[in-house]
Amino acid sequence: MPDDDMGKIIEFPMHKLEKNKLNDDTYVSGINELNPEAMSDPQLGGTILSCPPYVIGDIFDTVFWARRLAWMLRAGLAVEHEVIEEIYPEIKEATDVKFKDRSFDMMWFDQDKCVSVTKIKFDKPLRRGELDKANKILKAKGWGNVPRRLVTLFEPDPDILEPEWVVIPLADFVNSMYDIAEIIVGNEDLSRSLSDCATFVYLLDEITTRYYESHADNDQETFAAMKYFAEQLGVHSVMKRALETGTGLF
Repeated sequence: MPDDDMGKIIEFPMHKLEKNKLNDDTYVSGINELNPEAMSDPQLGGTILSCPPYVIGDIFDTVFWARRLAWMLRAGLAVEHEVIEEIYPEIKEATDVKFKDRSFDMMWFDQDKCVSVTKIKFDKPLRRGELDKANKILKAKGWGNVPRRLVTLFEPDPDILEPEWVVIPLADFVNSMYDIAEIIVGNEDLSRSLSDCATFVYLLDEITTRYYESHADNDQETFAAMKYFAEQLGVHSVMKRALETGTGLF
């Protein structure tokens, strides 16, 4: 990697993890001024590999994401966030949320009645019959009319989707996550966690864009770089599958 590009990577300041010192570091200001489209390939890849959720290892844990999405939804509904109210109107009166229950990553309840279910797909593609199995579980419980969401990093193969399921690209939540992170700034840990999650998706969306565009343009150098970063992140298999099935970016 060229020295000039190395100097542009926004790295998490591991060497400054001392009390009261993070506020002065360039990581926060750099991320807040983030513009992935303007980054060089090495800077883009180096920065996403420095994102705290990836470094910690939680980035493809569906429970990790489900909990953060639930916080975002709760806070968004509390402040009447327009996007969140439009996408998840049925959970306004929900009294409880469960994670990794049955075949679902997030389930909302009003007392004992299920009012919404969500499946999350990140580093693994949607399998044929997976949504049909989930539908049968809901029907068996008497929840056949419950709204269903599939939150996913990559566009699933349309041939294996079920009509009852609404597909939501995770990238559509980036601005909402940033919005809620600002609203709950009094809770610094949760605010920064939501912001870091949004940043990861924002950067990954740009890597995915370059991956597919460089393949279409026969730009071997850029494609090789994006393939390398996707392999490091653990998402190349699902990106490759999306490429082969003609899906990819939303």
